[in-house]
Amino acid sequence: MNRRRLSVVLAGVTALACGGDRRPTTPTQTAPSPSPAGLAAGAVLSVVRGDTGAPVPGATVVVGAGSYVSDAAGLVVLTSAAVPGTLIDVNAPDAFDRQTMVRAGPLRSLALWPRATASGIDENFTVSIVYTSAALQAPPPGEHRLRRLAADTRLVVIVPSAEILEDEVAHGFHAAAAARLTTSARGAVSYVLARERPATGVVFDALLRPSDASCRERVRGFARLSLRGDEILGGEMVYCSLDAARSATVIHEAGHTFGLQHSNDSREMMFGTFVRGRSEDFSPRESDVMALMLQRRAGNRFPDSDRDVAGVSEREDVIVCR
Repeated sequence: MNRRRLSVVLAGVTALACGGDRRPTTPTQTAPSPSPAGLAAGAVLSVVRGDTGAPVPGATVVVGAGSYVSDAAGLVVLTSAAVPGTLIDVNAPDAFDRQTMVRAGPLRSLALWPRATASGIDENFTVSIVYTSAALQAPPPGEHRLRRLAADTRLVVIVPSAEILEDEVAHGFHAAAAARLTTSARGAVSYVLARERPATGVVFDALLRPSDASCRERVRGFARLSLRGDEILGGEMVYCSLDAARSATVIHEAGHTFGLQHSNDSREMMFGTFVRGRSEDFSPRESDVMALMLQRRAGNRFPDSDRDVAGVSEREDVIVCR
């Protein structure tokens, strides 16, 4: 088996006020906050870049029948109330067109997915690493839904098998995977190793299982993702040999547990083939795209629409790696 070659295919299996006196006063005016039942007239929404949080002036924001343009601070003030289900469209020159809707929770900010960033994200990279499935029977590029950890996930636990824990090199690569994912997720999600499997939470078992049916010729290992709709709930990281568990393949597979697909740059960790010169850490733009993914609902579709998110059916996907 060539340690430097890694190719990945994804096989999907359906299994994720106040009072006052009588003296004349000048009333104090405050902008009302968005209501949990929708958006009130006078609600203030801010339009920002998803990568930097900088305001986006001049964006066109359509909420139902109302059309607005964000001011120099990236703000719009609604003149009409909007109930849950009201469609929202946001268009700005340097961002993907955003399509979402009013839902039954607070909405104060509309973060846009930039077409290009200082770290090197561009449209092709976004399509490749987020919206192109590596499934054996893959949908056309851009048809894949965004997969991500469930929205309330703050901790992911990797539980290596005894064989991996006892091997110093394999254990080290798993510790590195946890550390590098935590750093790249910028603290929004923490990855840790544990010797015992917790009863609850998002857990990935890391196993050495060369006799598994998926360990076909030249297969180094695979990640099995348990999904509810397009939310990742846990699963397994399985290796077909100790050699695979003692390599950067571990970090690549851990990237899939977060929801990353494949980079289109052979120098990056999430490139689909294990080649000489590939990094053993996530690149700045891979880290940036992880932050952008956490701003979106699971099931978001390219270029940037969450109006048709996946249902809650549970299923399993297996990512086989060579």
